[in-house]
Amino acid sequence: YVQSKLIEKYLGQDKGAICELPLEHAKEGKVDIDGLLAQGLSKDDFIAILHTAVRSNEYRKSWDKLPPSHLSYLQRRVDRFFYHGRIKESFNCLYRVESKNKTIKDETVTQRQEIKIANFTIRMINTLKGSEGLERQIIIKSAYGNSRPCVLSPSMMASKQQFINFLYTHGDYCFTGNDADMPDLWEFLFLTQDGSTITKIDKFGYDKEHDFWVFGHGIYKNKTLYPVDESGICYVGDEGFSLLTVEDTDLAPPVLETTAPVFDIDDVRKKMAEAFGLHNAKRIIAWIFGVYLWDKIIEEYENFPQLFYYGVFGAGKTSAAKVTMSFFGQYEEKGYSLDGSTKVGLTRIATRNSGLPFWIEEARNAAEGTVSKNSLFRSIYDRTSIAKGTKNPNEIRSTKTSANCLISGEEYPSDAATVSRCLLIHIDKQNQRKEVSKAAFDWLMNNKSMFSFFRTTSIAITKSSLYANLIPITPIVARPVSLTSSSEK
Repeated sequence: YVQSKLIEKYLGQDKGAICELPLEHAKEGKVDIDGLLAQGLSKDDFIAILHTAVRSNEYRKSWDKLPPSHLSYLQRRVDRFFYHGRIKESFNCLYRVESKNKTIKDETVTQRQEIKIANFTIRMINTLKGSEGLERQIIIKSAYGNSRPCVLSPSMMASKQQFINFLYTHGDYCFTGNDADMPDLWEFLFLTQDGSTITKIDKFGYDKEHDFWVFGHGIYKNKTLYPVDESGICYVGDEGFSLLTVEDTDLAPPVLETTAPVFDIDDVRKKMAEAFGLHNAKRIIAWIFGVYLWDKIIEEYENFPQLFYYGVFGAGKTSAAKVTMSFFGQYEEKGYSLDGSTKVGLTRIATRNSGLPFWIEEARNAAEGTVSKNSLFRSIYDRTSIAKGTKNPNEIRSTKTSANCLISGEEYPSDAATVSRCLLIHIDKQNQRKEVSKAAFDWLMNNKSMFSFFRTTSIAITKSSLYANLIPITPIVARPVSLTSSSEK
């Protein structure tokens, strides 16, 4: 196509045309004239092929049959080749090209002047598609060093001042261009990207739309871990996904252990039984593995409880919560303070997790913060939608919570609705006085960083087959069931 356009430019519009060699004669994906001659195509065959030739503009229209991402890539590359705009890139700097007509000895001469407008260049990595529209993931390059991959929002592109603020946030990057340079700059940069769109994933845990599990280190789908790259992008086949980062949420992403420990899940169960009691250990483990199947259990039993640890000060509630959360690749030393956190903040945390639990501590019956947030617990349990207003006065966004919740506090909850929605586990301080329990506590705390490996193995099994095998023991959440056979273990 490019060759044909150049021929038309220098020899005339009627001097160039394009035809395609028949792909049915391709060998190992390649078709050329020498190959066709070797296959015995005659002069008449070649004349017939030449008679299928079309003008370049008609040929370009035929690209519409290509896959959208391929078409976008091709169109941008061609437009970049013929680009004659006002922006030029040279030696890690951006220039505005101005053309002025000057009369020299009664002859008008066009002179081109290059004016430096930036001490950097921008490389667009990906176009990100999220609930708020499109964003661009970029790297800023200059002689002073390159930035990390960062996200350029539409508002930063629409305002020169916001764009300058964005640059200063990421490094020693100066933009001295004027307002008129802004659209020219984006036109130039749009031609440099490949046109593919990356889907933004706005939560960790189970993504129902794509049927995979999302963690900080990658995506699990069909028994395979697809790792995230340095720019925060994870590719599952040809489809790219942008994962949440600490910069997005200020929350540490959950990361599962991929190396098998020297012990198995039954060793963990025995230690938990020694530390918390056999009955409690069974229910805790059932809840941990039930979280992976929470939607299936809700479908079957119409509910899935939140986990509530209660007991006096020093009983070991925090240790129990740490052990429990470590199964999900979350290793925080403390949970979110119920009294100190706002309802909006906890709601946002809940919407950042799908299936995965988050930990709330310091629940107290008399505390004002606890009472005011009991409705939040109910909405999480009931999976109700939460309506939120946006900057647009006419727009409302609805978010359905799909997180699970672990709560810890010194008191047995007095709110009847909370009690009915929780699996209540009493952590008895008397266990701390037993040498066996102390040793078990120490073992659990020293090895908890490896417990998420068992989560990895459960994710590697398809959800339907795992649920089918667990149906006989799912009632353990509601009542104690003996785990004796190897299949139940």
